Amino acid sequence: MTNKVISISESLKRIKSYTEVNNDLKQCHHFLFNAIYKRENRINNLNSRADVIVMSINPAETKKDYEYKGSTPTENSNERDFHEHLSPENISQSAKNWDRKTRIFCEDIFGKSINETAFFFWSSANKGDKFTKTFGYKWKSKECLKHLNFCKEHNINLIHYHQPKIIIAPGIGDAKYFSKIYGMDHIRTIKDDNNGHRLIEHFEIKNIPFVFTKHWTGSYGFSKRQEKIIIDYLRQFI
Repeated sequence: MTNKVISISESLKRIKSYTEVNNDLKQCHHFLFNAIYKRENRINNLNSRADVIVMSINPAETKKDYEYKGSTPTENSNERDFHEHLSPENISQSAKNWDRKTRIFCEDIFGKSINETAFFFWSSANKGDKFTKTFGYKWKSKECLKHLNFCKEHNINLIHYHQPKIIIAPGIGDAKYFSKIYGMDHIRTIKDDNNGHRLIEHFEIKNIPFVFTKHWTGSYGFSKRQEKIIIDYLRQFI
């Protein structure tokens, strides 16, 4: 991790350069860093600080994304969002579902000042076989870890810049793994009393709540009761 805080524009420049010199990363469709939720509402102030950072595992990639006709890898960042160059019918259903869940778990609680990043900046259709097919190695492999550490450096810089009220990470399976990489302190675990399923792993990083939740769009889905448990827990950080 760098000891020197750099600007977000410098972070973005370094991510682009890093992508360009790593052939494995050039196989993806786009990278995600400091993207702006509901960009149209903040178009006059794209560098404004966010109240919430959503940190996903890595950005999803769909066939409809490839309707974008520019060169790839492209980006979803505060400076450029490739989705703006897609017609409405080419916005994937998974992207629409993600926006809907972001509204439920973030906007409806904290407002619209939300930025997005990822533990691994570069896109794939999943973090299983499609991840391996895209990049040539498995998720959390030695080769992957090198890139995860690069991402950590710039995510820490992003957190320092925004000083958000909370960081929310959808996807609970890798919570322990990332908590070690980022040096987080564990606060508590929240489980579903009915079936014992973990719903929340609450950590802190630099005195900022870092809350992993059950994945918002995972195949197992949410019951309304589970959704309410998570929402009620998140409300304490308003």
